[in-house]
Amino acid sequence: MSRILIVGGGFAGFWAAMAAKRVAGDKAEVSLVSRTPVLEMRPRLYEANPETLGIDLRAPLAAAGIRFVEGEATGLDLVAHKVKLTSGDLPYDRLVVATGSAMRRPPVPGADLAYSIDTQADAIRLDRRLAEGVESIAVVGAGFTGIELALELRDRVR
Repeated sequence: MSRILIVGGGFAGFWAAMAAKRVAGDKAEVSLVSRTPVLEMRPRLYEANPETLGIDLRAPLAAAGIRFVEGEATGLDLVAHKVKLTSGDLPYDRLVVATGSAMRRPPVPGADLAYSIDTQADAIRLDRRLAEGVESIAVVGAGFTGIELALELRDRVR
């Protein structure tokens, strides 16, 4: 039986695992490795109550016949076809690396003090700070998330 391993529990990793299982069926064991079993609804983390914006991956993966492995990939052995995890090695025949991205703070004094909504934990910290009351807010970034965040905050701090 072929072993398909997906590293990354975001949208890309989740859907890669689902597609692999749909295509391979019983001819392959499909496993997904992620640090946590929670898929963060990252595009919506600017909303109030961000702690509600996570989906437990375990039930839909199990229903599809996909094995969930909680862990962090630390290396890759291309010759032996193994992904090194903090808890040991996982062999694979086919590998998908879908580890996503992480926000990079600019090397500007004070940037480390700014709030972020890059992760669910970051969004929860911002939400709690807003609940304490703030007099002014600056949103840095005018992409979709920045504009939506500015509009959401405008309505919440009035």
